[in-house]
Amino acid sequence: MGEVWRDIKGYEGIYQVSDLGRVKSLEREIIRSDGKPTYQKECILKPKTDRGYLRVGLRNLGKRKFFSIHKLVLLSFNIPNPENKRTVDHKNEDKLDNRLENLRWATHKEQIEYAMETGTFKIKRGEKVGSSKLTEKQVLEIREKYVPRKYSQYKLAEEYGVHVTTISEIILRKIWQHI
Repeated sequence: MGEVWRDIKGYEGIYQVSDLGRVKSLEREIIRSDGKPTYQKECILKPKTDRGYLRVGLRNLGKRKFFSIHKLVLLSFNIPNPENKRTVDHKNEDKLDNRLENLRWATHKEQIEYAMETGTFKIKRGEKVGSSKLTEKQVLEIREKYVPRKYSQYKLAEEYGVHVTTISEIILRKIWQHI
């Protein structure tokens, strides 16, 4: 069987989404802002990536609203969500793969548990954490340099441009434990 298309709720006769995760604008006559009617051909929409997920902007009555494609797929294909789970899980962990067979309703906790079960959950540590201000080399230097009453935590904090609490937690191995 080929690609299956369904109307998008609230946009019936205007847009459809497929079981392969594609969205199309249907052939129709539209009224331009100057009041003149114009003909619009059917076309597949080109999604934009937003925080790793594919999204499309749908327009109705002059107003444009953005939607995540994965949610459009589950809603348009009437996939039950009796527990009102708020997120959509991509079973293969590929956020760009919006095929119906790859999607399911899930809680954030269920998504993490599933990723841990399948071995796709990656814990970011050290420099790989986006907000990290230090490198592994700098952390090792801090531990090496720190000598109470000679090279204070305050001096290290100033030298490395971080808060004194960060220095303390590095020294006590509360953070950066993996090195």
